[in-house]
Amino acid sequence: MAEISTFPHSALNYPDVNIKALNQGVKNISHLAQLKTEGVEVLQEKALRVGLYSQRLDVNVRESLSSLQVKLKNILAQTYFTTLEEIDEALVSNDIDDESKSEMRKERLDLIKSLGNDIAQLRKLFIEKTELLDKSAADLHNVIIIEGTDKVLQAEQLRQKQLTEDIGIKELEIKEIEKKRDKIIEALDIIREHNLIDAFNDLIPTGENLSELDLAKPELELIKQSLEITKKVLGQFSAGLKYIDLTEARKKLDNQIDTISTRLTELNHQLEKSDKLVSGINAVIKIDKEKSVVVAEAEKLSHAWHLFINEIAALQGTALNEIGLSKPLIKQQSYLESLIKQFVQL
Repeated sequence: MAEISTFPHSALNYPDVNIKALNQGVKNISHLAQLKTEGVEVLQEKALRVGLYSQRLDVNVRESLSSLQVKLKNILAQTYFTTLEEIDEALVSNDIDDESKSEMRKERLDLIKSLGNDIAQLRKLFIEKTELLDKSAADLHNVIIIEGTDKVLQAEQLRQKQLTEDIGIKELEIKEIEKKRDKIIEALDIIREHNLIDAFNDLIPTGENLSELDLAKPELELIKQSLEITKKVLGQFSAGLKYIDLTEARKKLDNQIDTISTRLTELNHQLEKSDKLVSGINAVIKIDKEKSVVVAEAEKLSHAWHLFINEIAALQGTALNEIGLSKPLIKQQSYLESLIKQFVQL
């Protein structure tokens, strides 16, 4: 009768793999990788590679779990263990003759050989799938995506701050110029309303002469203010002002507003690009974190399979019994089924 042995590593525990975390990490990476990173195209290219590698890893895990589970299930469905147990019981019986026992021993050796072949094929399949998983995880891990991003992010955030300040300054400048221009426009409206254009063609009166006009006090004050504004805009402080000077001052203020507005549009465009860049860099940083989660879960699964490969390496031979052989197989089968169930529940 073959020696009865107890499998030495059956008490080993496989690490818990969080399939939901792995799957969600892959989804998050795929989504984040679609964000455009204008200005740092190399990050965009790396982000897309991380997305590709993470999806490939996810597919490998799904397919490997399925094929390994089927292979294990087929082995456990065989009658190896019950038949071996029956033979071992018969070999110690006094009711069976020596010739029959000799035939049983041959049958037992054939069963052990067949079972050994199945175990060898199973181990080979686990090695193939584990190597594939390790390569997928290594490809993903080796994409260094955030190197130097901290400096780029810091510089761009400072640029954002400066652009925001510059935009604020330009907006205030436009508001101040618009206030001046609006006063001149209101003054011109008053002049036209009171038919004073011809009277102001050669010279607009000031001081008491202006006060003698048949105008309300607010209207007089508005004209005085517009004249002061016009002097500053045109740089005419000594000579008197004409009606046309008010219109020229208005045009000049309009031009100033147009010039600042053009610059403001440029600044807003730069800020928009900067915002997209910062958003893209932050997305890359998030991708790196998600990548770490995915790789960590893949490494747990790889560790579990490496443990099992080492376990079944000791199962090849004749020192086998039902408990010693079937326990790690059933344990791994249950482990695979629990992982597949996690995928189904996603």
